[in-house]
Amino acid sequence: MGGIVLDSLAYCGLSCQECPVLLASRADDDELRTVVARRWSKLLGAPLVAVDIDCDGCQGQGQRRFKHCQACAIRACGRDKGLDNCAVCAQYPCHKLVELFAAAPEARANLERFRVARG
Repeated sequence: MGGIVLDSLAYCGLSCQECPVLLASRADDDELRTVVARRWSKLLGAPLVAVDIDCDGCQGQGQRRFKHCQACAIRACGRDKGLDNCAVCAQYPCHKLVELFAAAPEARANLERFRVARG
């Protein structure tokens, strides 16, 4: 599947293994957390600090979730439906995904690869 590992693929198709929040968390690197917080504060238009940059991935086994991911409607929907990710949903792609795909086309590409691989 092009290097994408299922448990590091968010429900929406974004690759958690490439996420700066997850990378900073795994490295337990407070300096990197500060850099990511500054960058994402601008990107998301919301003030973030280093302690906000803590996550085990969308589907990771740990309990830490970046606050944006905790509030993610796509993640909540996928979890409620018990899906591996949105690629297997009967409503794929829903309006929430289409909105995300406009900003993150790589998410669509990841989910499409998953759909093809599953046959």
